[in-house]
Amino acid sequence: MRTVLLSLAIALCLSPLGPSIAAGAAAADVKTAPGFALKDLTGNRVTLDEFRGKVVVLGFWATWCVPCREEMPSLQRLYEEFKDAGLTVLAVSIDPSASVVRSFAAEKGLTFPVLLDPDKEVYFDDYAVHVLPTSFLIDRNGNIAKQLLGEVAWDSEDARSSVIRLLKTK
Repeated sequence: MRTVLLSLAIALCLSPLGPSIAAGAAAADVKTAPGFALKDLTGNRVTLDEFRGKVVVLGFWATWCVPCREEMPSLQRLYEEFKDAGLTVLAVSIDPSASVVRSFAAEKGLTFPVLLDPDKEVYFDDYAVHVLPTSFLIDRNGNIAKQLLGEVAWDSEDARSSVIRLLKTK
């Protein structure tokens, strides 16, 4: 069992979308965020490319995931604080029902784009996500700067400083 866990940890760290890309990493280490097109809660098609030039928090979540639900208020506060500085949040729900997601977003007062991936194509195929919630910090050039597994306190000094550092980079 110990060997399996160690192997899994090593594989995660060595995967193309590993835990993070260190500041100042060599160009060969930079991973471009895979592009995608998904529908938002009003049925409009949204692409990741539309947000090139902005810092993006790309979060994968579901309404039935308790940690996902718990991180949404702090994610909303982060968005409100930094949206005018060039931050956007794209919250990709893997729920099969758009109406459930729509109700949750209204209940929580989410004002950032909430996207739907009911077939989990972007979730599994493009981003190889296996844990909810999982978030990616994407820089202004469309590169993955950091991957965060599990619930994030977006009000925390660590999370805020990661976002601020990316916002300062042109």
